[in-house]
Parts: sequence; structure tokens; C-alpha cells
Amino acid sequence: MTSQTLFHIIAATQKEDLTESQQQELVLRAKELGEDATVANVWIGRRGINFVVVLELTVEEHSLESFSDSPSHVSFVVHALGPVITGMWSADFASNLLDPLIDPRKFSHKYLTVIAIKSQARLFEWQIDQWGESLTHFAGQGNVVLGPTIEERDLYRSAGLLFSQVPTGI
Repeated sequence: MTSQTLFHIIAATQKEDLTESQQQELVLRAKELGEDATVANVWIGRRGINFVVVLELTVEEHSLESFSDSPSHVSFVVHALGPVITGMWSADFASNLLDPLIDPRKFSHKYLTVIAIKSQARLFEWQIDQWGESLTHFAGQGNVVLGPTIEERDLYRSAGLLFSQVPTGI
């Protein structure tokens, strides 16, 4: 059975002069997103000045606004993230998790890579699908979640997550 799962990626570049206290506060605020009724799971990553939050959402595609307009999401982006970053991008994508044994909440990983394919990329959809299959083969079944973007199709065509035990250089 196929179930569609929605994910929201927030990728930001932090200001270089952030204190450890400010970084800890940002992580705490990101974790609080998990308390929102529209969020099933939260992954947070930080490397250098890069800060990433990935949310697995409980909403259907047609009600995505219930998450994006939620007080917790708006407060995080405007009040917690906004003052401490120099730039950011975000993308929402839908993934059909084909194997019921694949459960993103149970991924055992040390590293998380977020991926977004820009709309200007001169690729056919079948090429994106083929690349995704290659990535899944490289990383192992159950460690890759990919799918078409929702709403931001003019910015990004496809997005995904790569969970791994070793750093990846994609």
C-alpha cells in the first residue's frame, strides 16, 4: 500500500558571529516545532554556519496552509530564525513511501543531506526519477526519501532527504 507523506525543509545560513547560546536557543526553538499538531517528526542539523530543519507533516497536500500559517511555524521563522540568519530556502515535497517497512522516524543515521532540484535544471522528469533510483541504490533502500515539490514548482521541481552513517559528498 502506498501512503503519501509530506515533508517541509528549511535550510538557512546562520550569521557567522552567533554565540553558542544563540545556537542552542535556535535548536530548542526548532525542536518545539514538533509540538505542533501538524508535525509528526523533526530532524535538526547543523554544520558550520548551515542550519537545517526537516519536518514530517501530518497534513494532506490540500491543507498545507494549516501548517505554513500555524503560529509555531510563523514564530519560528520570523522570531527565532529570522534575526540570526543571512539567507534561507525552503521546500515542501510529497513522497510515496512504497515499502511499509520504511519509516523515516526509525532511520538510524548520523548525517542528513537535504536535496532540492531547481526548476531551471534542464532535466526531464524521468531523469530526476532515474537519479533518485541511483541515489537509493547508493545509500541503501530506506535511507532516501524523494518526491516532487508542492507549491514551489517554480523554484524547485523535486526535493529529498538522504540519511546516512557517513558524510556524503553529493
